[in-house]
Amino acid sequence: MQTEIARPLGYRDRVSRRRAFRIGGAGLLAGCGLPDLLRLQAEAGTSRPAAAKSCIFLFLEGGPSTIDMWDLKPEAPPEIRGPYQPIATSVPGTLVGEHLPLCAQVADKFTILRSHSHNDNGHKTGYHYVMTGYKSNLPDSDTIPVPNNILYPSIGSIVTRELGSRGSVPPYINLPDPMTSGGPGFYGAEYAPFVIESDPVAPDFEVKDLGVSGPEALRMEHRRRLLAGIEKL
Repeated sequence: MQTEIARPLGYRDRVSRRRAFRIGGAGLLAGCGLPDLLRLQAEAGTSRPAAAKSCIFLFLEGGPSTIDMWDLKPEAPPEIRGPYQPIATSVPGTLVGEHLPLCAQVADKFTILRSHSHNDNGHKTGYHYVMTGYKSNLPDSDTIPVPNNILYPSIGSIVTRELGSRGSVPPYINLPDPMTSGGPGFYGAEYAPFVIESDPVAPDFEVKDLGVSGPEALRMEHRRRLLAGIEKL
């Protein structure tokens, strides 16, 4: 049973949204009888399972601020709001920054989570917190190596360990550079990402260690053509 202890709140000690939902949910369940709880459980059991098999996690290491993309605060004072204007999206009431017109067209396909935040102002330590869910034990500094999950595994490594792989495709792929705090931590190298250190947009893009070159490449091309000819028979 969830227990909440009442205490005075200071200016920086406000009730979080999650805690408010938790308290409200506890009160709601307290007012339900056994038949109501059984009915809610039955309805929850009939929900459709998630169909997604893969997830693409785009991590903007730096880049535009949230206040310039997803939460522009147009009615805030000039010293708070950004210089850009909001634009309408395909979802009534949802606004995004003026430089995201393509995102605005497909706003019904994604969800903006404005409640996700933390109080770590460091870049590398903040990355570590987002990627692992745990605070880093190292200070934030460019002279100190990236925390690299000295203790804790990244989200991708956790998914790899829990769900495994499908066929010969690596379950956790990281590109174009090694992700800050994206390692396996105490899980070990078995759950490390397959890192592709090259830009997919580059004309000469190639996944290293998966292709062949020289005479072997020519031999494989001959075999591929032979196979294509046989399949036409």
